[in-house]
Amino acid sequence: AEQQKVLSASARRLFAQREVLPVYGGRTHLVADMFVEDSLAPSHTPTDLLGSSHGCQIVAPLRNGYLVEVDVSALPALAAAIERPSNISERCDIANVQSLSPFGQPRRLRQHTLDQLWDAAPEKPAGRQFVVWLAPFQSQIAQEELLSAISMLSVERIILPTFTAVRLIGDATATGAEIVATPSQSSIARAMRSYRNTGVGRATVSVPSKSALAALISSGVSHRVDPARPVNVTAPGKGTEPSPPTNLVNAPIVGVIDGGLDARSYQGAEAWRVAPLVPNGQADRRHGNAISSLVVQGHSWNGN
Repeated sequence: AEQQKVLSASARRLFAQREVLPVYGGRTHLVADMFVEDSLAPSHTPTDLLGSSHGCQIVAPLRNGYLVEVDVSALPALAAAIERPSNISERCDIANVQSLSPFGQPRRLRQHTLDQLWDAAPEKPAGRQFVVWLAPFQSQIAQEELLSAISMLSVERIILPTFTAVRLIGDATATGAEIVATPSQSSIARAMRSYRNTGVGRATVSVPSKSALAALISSGVSHRVDPARPVNVTAPGKGTEPSPPTNLVNAPIVGVIDGGLDARSYQGAEAWRVAPLVPNGQADRRHGNAISSLVVQGHSWNGN
């Protein structure tokens, strides 16, 4: 009964705040936080209360809860359903959900401040670089409106693309050959194509100012913005073939699918081996060891 009061009031408050929520195609994202101690089992996922019959769809798990896509116009009906649940499953969901809240700026910034996010991003001539994850709407109408908003942010130069592919015009061996990057090859264009085809999109973009970053966050087109990670070249180490761990009792079993794993020191730790599709003599053994070292004791192979 206590959660009926809390959750129905939250649903009505969210409806009253609909003008300031990031809404695309009439839909927005909410967070359903669960009572952590006893309500996070998969069998307690609140699909009856936050299901399609109440204008909702659970999109993904979050820390301590779920990301929920909701039809904003259905929020009053959701509040009424919470006040008058129709079956035991809905009553159980009401008891397990601790709160309903907007998926707002603190969640998008992952509890960092705007200044911290800005300062952590690498700086380029066009601005600081960020990885933008497009908001995962399930509604096709919401997706199309979100893509229109992304295009407008690009036109307004809130976000600037990086180019992920180029074309060489002319003879590569001749002087005057020109490298051309077209708008259709930009990081934003590729992310939009992926989002339209799969509902998932991610782009590395340049943001020219801190105020532009604030506008990107507040637009709600992205559910997560991370500083881009700089790519650096490191010198190889001087590792030797390491000794395997002495205690294998509680060690995990790791499957390696690759060619040329030939370090003899690991043979005593092997749980199972299948006959290779390509014999080791024909496989790229050097490559195989390099990839395997990422999985097995990588630091011992390469101190850097």
